Amino acid sequence: FQDRTNGSLQNLDHYNISIINADYYTDAQIKKIQATGTKVFGYLNVGLISKSASYYNDFKDIMLKDYELDSNYSWIDVSNSSWKNYVRETLITGLYNRGLDGIYLAGTRVYEQYLTGKYNARQSIGDMMLRVDYLEIEVMADFCDSMMEDFKGDGTDAYAPYYVDYYIQEEVFTKVTDRATNKFAAQSSEVETDLKNKIINQNNLYDFNVVLLEYEVDKATNDKIESYCAEMGYHCYISKKVTLN
Repeated sequence: FQDRTNGSLQNLDHYNISIINADYYTDAQIKKIQATGTKVFGYLNVGLISKSASYYNDFKDIMLKDYELDSNYSWIDVSNSSWKNYVRETLITGLYNRGLDGIYLAGTRVYEQYLTGKYNARQSIGDMMLRVDYLEIEVMADFCDSMMEDFKGDGTDAYAPYYVDYYIQEEVFTKVTDRATNKFAAQSSEVETDLKNKIINQNNLYDFNVVLLEYEVDKATNDKIESYCAEMGYHCYISKKVTLN
């Protein structure tokens, strides 16, 4: 994950996959990262929009609520067809034209927060994923639990998860205890076990590449995470900051 806004390439070639905000990188820089063998994914939050985004005012009427952790961002109604089409035809196509290997569609938690059970909302997110897949680049997503369950209930309409190449699961072994000061702790054994089983069950159904997103607690916990991921064939990223950079 690369959250720097100065287009720094430092350390990006150390990873199998780097996720960047492509606005801060030139096409030449992206190609330079890819030349090291690292896959480069563009970050696109489809559910949480910065108020400084150039298109924010165009969709101001369908914002749901300010983000609870940062009032500079707002949750957006992803079921709205105008927003879905803008994401598909403008934002996704724009990232595709940058020569990226894939797109990380973040922000699906808006479904769990405000739109649970709304068929049009999860189908809209599914259509966004389908657009990335159609362009023949890879899809990364962080489905919320309630949406995954609702997709299963859609029967033959539950196509969206099958287009996802990489599935991100956060806080299996660790958890954030204080976002403001980057304080982390080991996850409870009950939650750890439940999440491990959930990932295995979902993987049996959809055959994702799994990415565990964790936070640095201590060396013993890091070793435990890395050992488990090696055993299961998962990717992992262990961050020292909630901003992930």
